[in-house]
Amino acid sequence: KVYYCPHRPEDDCNCRKPKPGLLLKAARDFALDLKSSYLVGDNLSDVEAGRYVGCTTMMVKDDKKAGSVKNLPRDKTRPDYIVSDLSAAVDLILKLDSAER
Repeated sequence: KVYYCPHRPEDDCNCRKPKPGLLLKAARDFALDLKSSYLVGDNLSDVEAGRYVGCTTMMVKDDKKAGSVKNLPRDKTRPDYIVSDLSAAVDLILKLDSAER
């Protein structure tokens, strides 16, 4: 299933990141425990949405984007982890999950 926001930023809807509407809808549809889930993104709005719902957050480095790692504020919106690419995110998730067992 694919979730997307059809609205413009100025519409101020609940489904456009950093608001958590789509994450909450997916959690309802699939009975997900968001506090036990990971959100991997490449933008600060991804991290903010994940934090809002209690996910462990990972940000993929992309120094070309305005909301990238090099431009992160030093506050609660920082990701829990910063990874080089999606493959590194998968490796880290597997490592973190195996450490919890």
